Amino acid sequence: MKPKSHSIFCMKPGMDYGARIYQSIHMTGGAIMGSGPSNSVVNRHSQSRDLHNLFVYGASLFPQNIGYNPAGLPAALTHFSAEKMRDYLKIPPCTR
Repeated sequence: MKPKSHSIFCMKPGMDYGARIYQSIHMTGGAIMGSGPSNSVVNRHSQSRDLHNLFVYGASLFPQNIGYNPAGLPAALTHFSAEKMRDYLKIPPCTR
């Protein structure tokens, strides 16, 4: 079935950003996961590089959207990180 109409919206330089037009997408970024402090906020275990007792989850770990409804990957990363967090919490505070 073909739609009767469609539209495309592109931001142009000087336009004000508004989240209203993005209500059906998954916002990403803010606490990007990466291989080192020069390119990321958290390590591969979702652990903050600056505050070692802070673990970050969700789409904020991605520098850009990975596709339509990316809920599976953040859930898998959370599960992976939870195991590492459990191991981290077993370490006495004086040795962190």
